[in-house]
Amino acid sequence: MIVTRTDPNAPKHAGLTYFIVDMKAPGVEVRPIKQINGASGFNTVFFSDVRVPDSNRLGAVGDGWRVAITTLMNERVAIGAGGGAGRFRDLLKLARDTRRNGRPAIEDTAVRQKLADFYIRSKDSSTPATARCRRSRAARRRVPRAPSARRSVRRSGRRWRRSRWSCRA
Repeated sequence: MIVTRTDPNAPKHAGLTYFIVDMKAPGVEVRPIKQINGASGFNTVFFSDVRVPDSNRLGAVGDGWRVAITTLMNERVAIGAGGGAGRFRDLLKLARDTRRNGRPAIEDTAVRQKLADFYIRSKDSSTPATARCRRSRAARRRVPRAPSARRSVRRSGRRWRRSRWSCRA
């Protein structure tokens, strides 16, 4: 995605337009940022004379700020521990209100597939079994390993036991 200034004379939050960019398009260069541990979980992206068709525009021309804020708010909620139902309703409303190729985005099969994937993932992470697995993993990470530390934990009245639920780490 990219937010571009399409009207240089508009106030700072107006005149922006939101596009979805094909990362394999000519002129798009992705360079990984190496971390100290050798991993590269982040990238620097360079756009050199990239052409993005108007059919990849999300929302109206000049309405990019609203679309970007909606995207960021959904990411924030997804990163936090908020419930999935509210987020899904917001995404569904955005898909109904936003036009893509002259039609509501909700009519695009790719958009509907992404919405379905999001809905399934949000429901999957809220099941009681998944919550038990998360608590079990968190408890195992907190269990002290040294014998003296285990005694002090026992004395404090906290008990640790292995979960009877099998969870993949």
